[in-house]
Amino acid sequence: MDFMSDRCKILVADDQPGVLRLLQEILEEDGYDVITARDGRQILELISREPPGLILMDLKMPGMDGKQVLEELKKTDRKIPVIVMTAYDKNEIVEDINLEIKYYLRKPFDLEEIRSVIKGFTGTAGGLSSKGEDS
Repeated sequence: MDFMSDRCKILVADDQPGVLRLLQEILEEDGYDVITARDGRQILELISREPPGLILMDLKMPGMDGKQVLEELKKTDRKIPVIVMTAYDKNEIVEDINLEIKYYLRKPFDLEEIRSVIKGFTGTAGGLSSKGEDS
């Protein structure tokens, strides 16, 4: 992971505005820089312009969904860790898309679990570390 700034930039993607707003608010409160996307195409566009240190995304989105985004990321040389949020069963996801997912959060999720998982990737709230890359 490339950590060149003082704060970790997290790209949060979900097609539900309420979920997106909630995650953005709690992560910004925790000291992270947050950029948001509502679909897969927007995720890829944002990654090309301002690559994040971590992606937190829903799998089921309109247009290009999370599975397609993971396929596109696999084709690039960008090694951005991805945390997936979904109502799907983890085994179905891994078998279905045959892609490496750094962490899986089952919806409905617990905000403290999200904070803990992200902290594991970044080392501290809002801070930077390469911990959790192989988790």
